[in-house]
Amino acid sequence: MEEQTGTFAPIGATGKSALVCVPDQAVRDTIAKNLQDLGYSARFPQTAQEAQEAMNFHIFDVVVLDELFGTEGSGNNDFLVFLSKQNMATRRRFFVALLGKDFKTMDRMAAYAKSVNMVVNKADIDHIGDAIKQGVDDNNAFYHVFFETLHKVGKI
Repeated sequence: MEEQTGTFAPIGATGKSALVCVPDQAVRDTIAKNLQDLGYSARFPQTAQEAQEAMNFHIFDVVVLDELFGTEGSGNNDFLVFLSKQNMATRRRFFVALLGKDFKTMDRMAAYAKSVNMVVNKADIDHIGDAIKQGVDDNNAFYHVFFETLHKVGKI
């Protein structure tokens, strides 16, 4: 795939959307291919600020975030903090997959500790599409009643 920039193409109102916050081009390409196979239209911000701006204007269905995205060696992922501070009704509307070299893919306790829906080991990146599909399906089943209730009371 060609180099992705922070310039965003429009996301269709009816399609599934993903925000891919990954600094490594080869990893981004692999994720993009997997997401495309699942029917997602993806954006690829270059900085945490660009990612936050994108989230302010669109609630993405899936966010794939590298634990080092935007950290510049500090280890403090400002975009992950931004995501975790969303109000509950908004936060439950998007699925966050966190990539890292020390995670065990789909370790629920590690995901809980990081306030994300799923963790993925970078060594498993070739199979991220399968992991995201399973994770999103599980998440949708789990929150089905929650979303149905929000819809009935006019919150979404």
